[in-house]
Amino acid sequence: MTRGRAPLTSSRRGVAQPGSAPALGAGGRWFESSRPDHMENEIVVAELERGPDQKIVVRRTVFRGREYLDIRNFFLADSGEWLPTKKGIAIPWELRAELVAALERAGEG
Repeated sequence: MTRGRAPLTSSRRGVAQPGSAPALGAGGRWFESSRPDHMENEIVVAELERGPDQKIVVRRTVFRGREYLDIRNFFLADSGEWLPTKKGIAIPWELRAELVAALERAGEG
């Protein structure tokens, strides 16, 4: 055993031990994707161009039964399709008036 290191035992927390993970395809918990392109419904409110291969898309979306105002960067893929990036924010729809007020205050300065 090396001085200053904890011994390697199965009692260490947070470390998967060999053989402890389920086999690939063995099932497991089903979950819905949280990716922004997997929204149930969407209405595109605005598209702001950032260049030939980037844009900001403002959408009204429904995800897991809740409405959101989604503001997200999109990029033009090699396939010619516009795809969302992780850069963006989904604001609960009921907070949109507060967002508009904050943007107006920012414009006053």
